[in-house]
Amino acid sequence: MRETVDIRPMTPRDVVPAQAVAYSVLSAPGATADAASLDAAFARLAHLQRTDPGGAWIAEHDGQVVGIALALVRERVWGLSLFAVAAPLHGRGIGRRLLERAWAHGEAQGARGHIILSSVSPAAMRRYARLGLALRPAVAAAGVLDRSRIPDDDGVVDAGTGGIEVADAIGRAVRGAGHGRDLAVPMQGGGARLLLFEDRAFALVGGDR
Repeated sequence: MRETVDIRPMTPRDVVPAQAVAYSVLSAPGATADAASLDAAFARLAHLQRTDPGGAWIAEHDGQVVGIALALVRERVWGLSLFAVAAPLHGRGIGRRLLERAWAHGEAQGARGHIILSSVSPAAMRRYARLGLALRPAVAAAGVLDRSRIPDDDGVVDAGTGGIEVADAIGRAVRGAGHGRDLAVPMQGGGARLLLFEDRAFALVGGDR
């Protein structure tokens, strides 16, 4: 099986099957995506395939897409945007090969920093650690929002695309690199909103996320 899996650059025709593989691996069992979410996902993959072809890689077996690694470089900061291998093919070295190609995109661009928002998969975290990256904990919180405690005027504004320049500057101050060129994609294709708090913080909101 391993010998018949090809790793090749992603092309525009791979967007739909690559997203299908990613969704099957990364979503909760039985989950379904609505049309708006799918359109936003397709737009993101197509955008990064255009802007960072050196970081967009596909695993193919018998003419079928079975894996994807999607990485971008912004101002010499490398980020892994999407990484998934179809479950039946786990443990066969396909993920390692995909990640090596995506990582090389950063090396070719002289990346001075690296960011991955990892899943909770121990195998994924182990693979990222082997790249030499530091594992840093994150916290997720869930609950019922008490909207009565939100101030009427909390300083947050729905800035639209006019706020991209400010958000880009915030990203540069926090992460060392802005990615304003990417923010317009979910706003235009997926209906996401860009919220700004003065020039100190931003959030991209799509649906309930």
